[in-house]
Amino acid sequence: MRRRNLFLIALSLSFLFSSACKVKELVAKASAAAQDAKDRAAGPASAAAHASGNSAGAGDYAAPADGHLTGTEVENYIKIRQRAKQYEEAGRHDLEQRMKAREGKEPSLGDWVGSMGAMQNVVLSDSKAAKDLGYNVGEYEWVRQQMIDASMAAAADQGKIAGLKLADKERAALQNSLDTAPDESSKEIYRGMMADADKNRKEALAAEEPQSPAVIYNKQLIAKYEDATRPIMELFMKGTGHEDEITKGIKDLQKAASGTP
Repeated sequence: MRRRNLFLIALSLSFLFSSACKVKELVAKASAAAQDAKDRAAGPASAAAHASGNSAGAGDYAAPADGHLTGTEVENYIKIRQRAKQYEEAGRHDLEQRMKAREGKEPSLGDWVGSMGAMQNVVLSDSKAAKDLGYNVGEYEWVRQQMIDASMAAAADQGKIAGLKLADKERAALQNSLDTAPDESSKEIYRGMMADADKNRKEALAAEEPQSPAVIYNKQLIAKYEDATRPIMELFMKGTGHEDEITKGIKDLQKAASGTP
């Protein structure tokens, strides 16, 4: 999924967080995290594939030409992610303790080495977890990227629905203002505002890029095992300590798309 489709995710996230600055921050994190996932997907062979717009290759794993995930791959992904969260949490805790212990002190070589090890637990948590559980790391990296792409698409779907509902409410408010305007000059202003709103809505829908058949298929498959937006929510909020935030984010996104206050 290309970056310009992130405006739909930004729209959906605006319903989850009260501050506009927080929305921009999270969308930036989403873009960076998604790009990081692409860059990490199984080394040089995959990098060449990504450069040409094809993410099929991943290490020693021969990805299917149609880009479809299997139910088993989704199940394994969930298992690996649960294991990876333990590494992430341990790494973060270790880093926090090391920072507290050396407050006001010059870090030693041992501090740097220990911090690097803790950082690896955070950065390489997925590949470590995949190896621990005996799964092909190349396959996992490819599966992970498909999960993220499909999850971003699912979030964009709900963001689009929520955005259209909001646009409908705003248009209804403008129509009411038009109907109750005291004079023709005021009515003309509201007609112009409605025309601009309709134009912006059409342009936004026209700019939306279609989702690939593989993304659509994978999105529907993931939904059979967990909420399809969960992988991207987990990417925003890594670590076991964020489960309540992830669950709340998923529920709030669902409420926004359903129009529930």
